Amino acid sequence: MKPILLAIFLITGIVSFAQKNQIPAVDSLLKNNDISGAVKVLDSIEQHDSVSYLTVYFRGLVNEWTKSYHEAIDLCNKAIGMYGVRDSFYLRMYTTKIQCETNNRNYDAAIEDDKYILKLFPKDIDTYVHLSYAYGRTKDYKDALDVLEEALKMNKTNHSIYNNLAYFEGQSKQYKKAIAHATEGLKYTTDSIWVGYLYNNRGYAEMQLNQLEEADADMDKSMAYNPGNPYVYYFKAILYQQQKKTFEMCRYVELCRQKGGAGLVTELRKICK
Repeated sequence: MKPILLAIFLITGIVSFAQKNQIPAVDSLLKNNDISGAVKVLDSIEQHDSVSYLTVYFRGLVNEWTKSYHEAIDLCNKAIGMYGVRDSFYLRMYTTKIQCETNNRNYDAAIEDDKYILKLFPKDIDTYVHLSYAYGRTKDYKDALDVLEEALKMNKTNHSIYNNLAYFEGQSKQYKKAIAHATEGLKYTTDSIWVGYLYNNRGYAEMQLNQLEEADADMDKSMAYNPGNPYVYYFKAILYQQQKKTFEMCRYVELCRQKGGAGLVTELRKICK
């Protein structure tokens, strides 16, 4: 969740002074996963004031947090229509809508909205990265990579660009490029989650090139930095399967399942029974 944007405090008109002062509390409560607290503040605002784009949008955020994506999208659309100014807060509202469309697996809608936003904000790197992800979810890896190459021309130090390049190049069997981009991306972040993803993507590509020792080491690093990612346990299981180490493979199959990746290891679990 992004922090409340300064734009909120600069808008005049239908948004009252009270709303401007209370909405940051809603944002803070949501960031702390206090959904009921956020709803109480919104209810209090609307009992004493008129409904505005702010209250509608933050109702949408509540629905996003509770995974009620259809309702969140509808509320974001309503708030966007009430607001109308093409500024950074407009971008925030659209970004929330796009994220909900993606979470709801409506990738075509997300792609169209990402394209629309890039017409208004052609230098917004986050939108490029998200558009690549949406293309990737439809297995359109060529367009995903083309979008990322465009983003890379504008920003050569953004780790999320390199991470997505490495991932989609791996999916496209461009393994040497994937290794190079993951290695480059590691230079630009110390965030443990992203470092874990980059090591995972590099390890996967190394495994595909039969660089098993390097893959094994990178997968271990990925697990150390980002132990909650089920994919690295899945790839580690495949690595051991290739080496015909069934006992070790089954251990990582179980770890993958425990991390929420049961669907990834359905076939491998048959070997372990």
